[in-house]
Amino acid sequence: MKVDQDYNRKVLIIARDFLPYFPSLGGVIRVVKMAQFLQEQGWDVYVLCSRGEEISYFGYKNIVSKLKVVYVNDKLQRYYNKQAIVNTGSKEEIKTSSSIMQGLKNLINDFCIPDKGIFFVNRYVKEASKLILENNISTVIVSSPPHSTQLIGLNLKRKFGNKIKLIVDYRDSWNTTAIFQKRYWLAKKISLNKEKEVLRIADKFTYISRPMLGKINSTFMDISNKSLLIMNGFDSRMNNEVTVTVPTNKELTIGYFGGISDHPKSFRNPTRFFNVVSKLSDNINLVFYGSTVLNMKWKECLGDKLKINETIAHTEALELMKTMDLLLVVHSESMGGEEVLTGKIFDYFLAQRPVLVVGPKNMEAARLVRENQLGYCLDIFNEDEMVKGLQEIHRDWQQGQLVSYSLDDVVKFSRQQQYAKLLEIL
Repeated sequence: MKVDQDYNRKVLIIARDFLPYFPSLGGVIRVVKMAQFLQEQGWDVYVLCSRGEEISYFGYKNIVSKLKVVYVNDKLQRYYNKQAIVNTGSKEEIKTSSSIMQGLKNLINDFCIPDKGIFFVNRYVKEASKLILENNISTVIVSSPPHSTQLIGLNLKRKFGNKIKLIVDYRDSWNTTAIFQKRYWLAKKISLNKEKEVLRIADKFTYISRPMLGKINSTFMDISNKSLLIMNGFDSRMNNEVTVTVPTNKELTIGYFGGISDHPKSFRNPTRFFNVVSKLSDNINLVFYGSTVLNMKWKECLGDKLKINETIAHTEALELMKTMDLLLVVHSESMGGEEVLTGKIFDYFLAQRPVLVVGPKNMEAARLVRENQLGYCLDIFNEDEMVKGLQEIHRDWQQGQLVSYSLDDVVKFSRQQQYAKLLEIL
C-alpha cells in the first residue's frame, strides 16, 4: 500500500449523520461548520457520510454544495430518516409497542455494540480508504455519535498507521453517559473495550464539554496530553444576517428550537417542565420550532400556552430567537447530565436573549449560564424550584428586568475562536 507523503492540507471528515439526511440541524451543525471553517482556512476538505431519505438542508445547501461530500448508501440511515419524517409533527401521538416487542428491541440494541451502525462499518472503511489513497489525505477526523463511526477511524488507523493522523471528535460521550451506555454486563464490557481502543489509538482527541475529559481519564486512562476542548460555538458572521429585536410580547414567551420528545426514553423530555407550567396561573407561552414528537395530551392540557411549529432554516430560526423573551434548553437524564452542552445554546447566545436551562443541577450548560450571567437555571428534578423560579422569571419580565447581555459578553464562544484551536493539531 503506497500513500504519497505530500499530504498538503487535505482532511477527511467522517460523520455518519450529515445534511440533508438528518432530522435536526443540531446533530450535524458542528461538522458542517467545521468543514466550512477548514475550507476557508485553505484546507482541501472531504466529507464521508451516509445517504438516507432526504429531509432538509436547513438553509445550508449552498455551503454543502461547495464541499467534497461523498455519500454512502445506507439502509439503516434511510430507515431512521423515514421514521423521523413519520413521527414528527404537532399532531403526532407517540405510539407504544407491546412490552414483548419493546423488550426484544432493547435486547437487540444492547448487543449491537456500540450501535446498529456496526453492520455498516466495513462499507465506510472501504470508501474512506479509497478517498485517502486517491487524494493523498493525511488527516482523518471522525465525529460521533453514533459511536460506531469511531470504529471506522479505528480500522483506518490500523490499516494506514502513521501515514494518517486520526482525530477522534466527541459531540457526546460514549460509555460515560446513560444515553449510549449498555445495560448488561457483557455488552457494557465489550463497549468499554472498544472505546478504550479507539481512545488509545487516536493521535488527538477533541471534545465539546469540559466534564467529558475528566470522566474519560478516570474510566480509561489519562489522555489529557493529546486532548483539546473545542466547543460548538456560534458563527459570529451570522450576526450580520440577523436584525437586533427588542421583544414586545404581551405574555412571557419562551422559545425552544430543535428536536424534542416526551417519549420515556428521551433525554430531552419536557414532561416535568410542562407539568409545572400547567399549574402556574402566570401567562406563559411555550413556542417550539423543530422536530417535535409530543403526546396530544399536552395540547389539551396547555391549550394556547403551547405552540408547535415546523423545522425552519437556520437564519430564520435566529431571527425568531430574537423575538423570544427567553430561550429554552431541556435535558431530562441525570446520568451523564453534567457534560451536556447542547449546540443550540450557542445560537441562543448569538441571539442575545436570556437562556433558561431546565435540567440536572450539575449540567455543564447550567454552569456556563450561571458563571457568565446569561440567564436562569432550574433543576428539572425539583418541582418546587421550577415553580418558584418561573414565578420569579415572570416577575422579572413584568418589571422589564430579565437578564440581558451583549455579543461582547459571549464572543469567546464564537466558532471562529473555538475552531481556530483545531488548526493547532492538524
